[in-house]
Amino acid sequence: MSNRGYSMPEVMLSLLIISAVSMAALLPVSEITRQMQAEYLLNELQRDLHSMQLEAMKTGKEVSFRFYASGQYRAVSEGEILLDRRPIYPLAFEELSLKLNQVQFNPNGNVRHFGQLRVTAASKKYNLVFQIGRGRFYFLEIE
Repeated sequence: MSNRGYSMPEVMLSLLIISAVSMAALLPVSEITRQMQAEYLLNELQRDLHSMQLEAMKTGKEVSFRFYASGQYRAVSEGEILLDRRPIYPLAFEELSLKLNQVQFNPNGNVRHFGQLRVTAASKKYNLVFQIGRGRFYFLEIE
């Protein structure tokens, strides 16, 4: 250091070190962000499914879910739209053993068809499994 302050190479070296440390800290943040987005989407979907299952039991009317490959999903009962969700993070649905329009909650809370849908949430893949009896469902991470 001279009497007038830091020289240009000293400033450049310190900026290089600071930027390298900052980049090393940001690398794991993107993975954590992706994981948090996936958890948020799955929690929201699970909450919506439980809510519509309770709606079917409360009103005594069947509630049908329609999933779209684009990530949007909708709940309908007797032609009335009860829920129309367009997630803010990347979400996609694919048919496995269930078609995207086969998820229906009966008035007693059971599902009409059992099987699986593929859910891709923030680049993580899950199977949404609907079990026969009592309308149980859960998410199974596959990758």
